[in-house]
Amino acid sequence: MDILLFIAGLGFSISGLFGLFGLWAQWDILHVQKRWPFVKGTIQTSIIKTEVKDDNGKPILLRHPEILYRYQVKERKYTARESFHDLAEYQQTPEELVAAYPEGKQLNVFYNPKNPQESTLKTSYKIPWSTYFVVFLVLLALSVLCFWMVFTSE
Repeated sequence: MDILLFIAGLGFSISGLFGLFGLWAQWDILHVQKRWPFVKGTIQTSIIKTEVKDDNGKPILLRHPEILYRYQVKERKYTARESFHDLAEYQQTPEELVAAYPEGKQLNVFYNPKNPQESTLKTSYKIPWSTYFVVFLVLLALSVLCFWMVFTSE
């Protein structure tokens, strides 16, 4: 029994560390994007894309906004796609996001100065930090509990 608790504690610890690393990586990417320069761009198409994904024999209907936009950096023109797959970050419905990016709208396009074809329309996202923190605390508590039970058992 002790070996199982030890393995569980180790698993919870490793999961928590990977979660922290993933959160740090996501924050780092968003922090870098906030410093990207921007140019004016134009929305070309703004639609709600519907996909059917099969999850173990059960079809799941997924709807997410897909925005196609064009912009120019120096003399080169680019076309890019912004796909809003994780709607929880935006706290808006697909319809609200499509309405926020109507065709023909002029807006700022943030681009990577080292690779201008890499771009985004939005450099600030609503990341549910509290959710990540609570999950990390739960994993930490479970790992401490497992290790405590292993090392205090007689």
